[in-house]
Amino acid sequence: MVLQASGTISLSQIRSEYGIATNVPISLSQIQGWGGTPSNPNPINFSSFYSTSNTYFNYPSTAIGSGDTWTKDITNAILGDTNTPISYAIYKYTISTSNYALGSYSAYANTVYTYSASTSYNTNEWPPSGAFDKIAGTTNTRTGYTNAIADRYFTNNTDATKPVKLWIKFPKPISVRRYILMARGDSSAPDIQFPSKWNLYGGFNSNLTLSEWTLLDSQSGQSAPGTFGGTKTYNITNINKYNYYMLSFIRNNSSSVNGVSIGDISYYASDYV
Repeated sequence: MVLQASGTISLSQIRSEYGIATNVPISLSQIQGWGGTPSNPNPINFSSFYSTSNTYFNYPSTAIGSGDTWTKDITNAILGDTNTPISYAIYKYTISTSNYALGSYSAYANTVYTYSASTSYNTNEWPPSGAFDKIAGTTNTRTGYTNAIADRYFTNNTDATKPVKLWIKFPKPISVRRYILMARGDSSAPDIQFPSKWNLYGGFNSNLTLSEWTLLDSQSGQSAPGTFGGTKTYNITNINKYNYYMLSFIRNNSSSVNGVSIGDISYYASDYV
């Protein structure tokens, strides 16, 4: 869209043309490039507000249900890589009422603490859905995530031979620019269980081999937030859109405890879909 010298344009037209949500504030003073001539019009430049944090939207939105309300799909379960491989359910939830981010979400992991191989939840199950429900999670609430400790994924401050992997599938591809990890909200998951090393990947298919995923971010030597339900924020330079995102946790903050615990994972994208 360009504005010629003799033309007029409303903010509602700008929002419609550029897909700017009504809850993203803009003003005429932010719009650069007014003027020009009919034969040489200037384009409107929106960089002044597309670069600000208010254009990042939280995925899933706060309309997502708590971890224990997601449907466990055991028909399409995935095979985990635990010491004794078992199939883990895909946890699904559909957002039908929200300003954005409508549709079906799927979360799954390659290992789940006290997993129940049925459509119901164990009392102390820590499902992957609990990592994406906007709740820090406490004991026996199914609103946080922990891997199956008995699998002994982490020992002696060394990289795990079997990383703990958490996937989420979004309804539509989005370009994640930021993500936030939240510690669990109870003392049964101390700071030593917060991950210290991991990789973040984007992809278009859950069955991709690791080499087919796109590495978006790598972190190491990360300490825990230090408080129950505390958070740590990571910005990335990703410009590509993916509907699958995978976190592969390689090490925790302990030399003896084998678990990785997460209260919540929030992804932030510039897309309003």
